[in-house]
Amino acid sequence: MTPKMFRSVNNDIDSASLQHDLEQLVQWEQKRQLHFNAQKCKVIHIGGDKNSKSHYIMKSVNLRLWEKCAGVQDAPGACKL
Repeated sequence: MTPKMFRSVNNDIDSASLQHDLEQLVQWEQKRQLHFNAQKCKVIHIGGDKNSKSHYIMKSVNLRLWEKCAGVQDAPGACKL
C-alpha cells in the first residue's frame, strides 16, 4: 500500500495547509512507529500553475516535484508549454 495525500491548492493558505498536513502525517507516523521514506515522496501538480511555486518539506527533506499533464505522469518540467 502506498499512502497518498492530496489537496486542492489555489493560494498560499491552501499551500500552508498542505504543508501542515504533511507535518501531521509525520507525527502520526512517529506515534505508530512506522517509517515513511521522505526521499521517495513526490509532489504531483495537476493542471495550471497556481501551485507551481510552492515547495513542500517532509522530515527535513524537500519533496521532489513531478507534474502531470493530460493524465500522463512525466519528469519535472516536461509539462511546461
